[in-house]
Amino acid sequence: MAHLHALPTGHELQGYRIERVLGAGGFGITYLATETMIGRAVAIKEFLPGSIAARAVDSVTVHPLVPADAETFRWGLKRFRNEARTLVSFHHPNIVQVFRFFEAKGTAYLVMAYEKGASLAEVLKTQRTLAEAELSTLLQPLLDGIARVHAAGFLHRDIKPANIIVREDGGPALIDFGAARQSFGEKSQSSRAIVSPGYAPFEQYTSSTGQGPWTDLYALGATLYCWVTGTRPVEAPDRVAGAPMRPAAELARGRYDAALLAAIDWALAVHPEDRPQSVEAWRAALSATRAPEPA
Repeated sequence: MAHLHALPTGHELQGYRIERVLGAGGFGITYLATETMIGRAVAIKEFLPGSIAARAVDSVTVHPLVPADAETFRWGLKRFRNEARTLVSFHHPNIVQVFRFFEAKGTAYLVMAYEKGASLAEVLKTQRTLAEAELSTLLQPLLDGIARVHAAGFLHRDIKPANIIVREDGGPALIDFGAARQSFGEKSQSSRAIVSPGYAPFEQYTSSTGQGPWTDLYALGATLYCWVTGTRPVEAPDRVAGAPMRPAAELARGRYDAALLAAIDWALAVHPEDRPQSVEAWRAALSATRAPEPA
């Protein structure tokens, strides 16, 4: 994957050699790299918000595009650093492990485990939907990991199929936290850089509504909606404006447990107060007895 402002292949910094770009967005670039001392493959996330910063063609140093952007760049860098401090403390088998944080080349880097496998988004391109047994195998470990994040007073803020890796052993790993990215987007007034259309609840489009575990549960519900229907949910602002969205209980009736479909629709309630407020509450709904089939 090429990127105009990416570090060149073979470039070394802080004991890591860049191999290739794994992904890029409005907030930064993620690389596959090798830890040269021990030969370990890692993923490195670089803070490089393309709306206000760039890398000179003849340099590897990142700098704000214009002097007026310098304060916003420093503010975003601080949020990126604060998120790194939290992520380093997480140790859960289904949450990507963060190894270290460092600053160099005018910006900052987050070094994480490189998760081998395919993203759920890639899986769904070929399968369209997941069988219920496969879905359950992925969902329960993800809920355990998300509960661990919430217990620490933190939110993921960007749960979606592209951020769930299905490992080679079939287990899931949740990657690419979006808390710092969202804070930066609010500061720079660039909402498109911080939300994932269809997966982000309405409160992530505005600073006037509080966020909490119900925010991540909306995104997880939207992800499950895609798993069982093969379609992405209608964007939250459109739903608030009155655009209809057929419930999972209607689109996938008869192919999945009725309690699962009802739980998905509950998590996708437009208003935060109408959603489950914790992983525990939502997990209880998932385990409810299958509703009787109509006569």
